[in-house]
Amino acid sequence: MTPDEFRQKQSLPTPAKFVHAEIKAYEYRDWAEAHGYNICVSIGGLDSLTLYYFLKSLNIDVVPVSVSSLEDKSIQKIHEQIPGIQILKPYKSKVEVIEEFGFPVISKAKARKIENLQKPNNPKQTFIHAIMTGDMGEQGKFQHSNKIKLPDKWIQLFGGLYAEHRPEIPWEYAQCKGCAPFNVSPECCKWMKEKPCEDWQKANNMIPYLGLGI
Repeated sequence: MTPDEFRQKQSLPTPAKFVHAEIKAYEYRDWAEAHGYNICVSIGGLDSLTLYYFLKSLNIDVVPVSVSSLEDKSIQKIHEQIPGIQILKPYKSKVEVIEEFGFPVISKAKARKIENLQKPNNPKQTFIHAIMTGDMGEQGKFQHSNKIKLPDKWIQLFGGLYAEHRPEIPWEYAQCKGCAPFNVSPECCKWMKEKPCEDWQKANNMIPYLGLGI
């Protein structure tokens, strides 16, 4: 889908969006059945609950599944009212994730970049340089990308192992000299939600509805 096509769909009136969503919902159901799959919806908060009940309103039979313990108690009570919901457990507790991998701070994308900065002698030096400066190498056609670059406030906290990439930063005055005394990791979602759901789906020949916007 091109950006123009996406904007065109965004600009559709609400009734047309409902029609489009219904078409996509049935198309996905039919494709799944034709390929021998069962279908499910991973339920967490409002968006996925809305998707689940929208599909039910179309008489599309989907299995609700949730790692419900990650949600607020008020949301868990709503989950308990859904007939046939499959409640999964996280593979690791929050404490285990933090102790084994690190803190899931800021965002998953930024945590992954910080995780790379915390690895001594990281072989991904082109990526390290891009994170530290925003300047991409040959693969990036030597362009600059602020999207790839980590903001300076995080570089000064976590980028000390690769200070040579930013010699203009006064590292001797940076907090912890750029080497925070705790690890950061993007692994939290994987072990607490994503992998339990993925393994359950594989074991039950399931594929999930993820959205209806395309």
